Amino acid sequence: MIKKDAVTELGPREFLEIVKDKKNPFVIADFYTEWCMHCLMIAPVMESIAEKNKSIKFVKINVEEAQELGIQYKIGPIPCIIFFKDGKEIDRLENGVNEAKIEEKIKLYVK
Repeated sequence: MIKKDAVTELGPREFLEIVKDKKNPFVIADFYTEWCMHCLMIAPVMESIAEKNKSIKFVKINVEEAQELGIQYKIGPIPCIIFFKDGKEIDRLENGVNEAKIEEKIKLYVK
């Protein structure tokens, strides 16, 4: 588990542990690849949002290194931001991911 500021990069095992951990009722996961330009552009945005929302666990997963998670969560277009609540996927953003859309989802689900 590599901590990079406010967003933690995880492998498959750590990811599943974090999502199912009751201490993390709300998790936002950024599924990305290193070669994806949109992924590179959204990374600092995710860091910024995570800094402002410390009660939420923000993680990122490289789908090329964690292909089984990519298959399990049916990751298609990247970046793919998945919102988990109490261990279950409740929403996702694909294509055209931006700060406003992420913050809108946070306001919708985090009370």
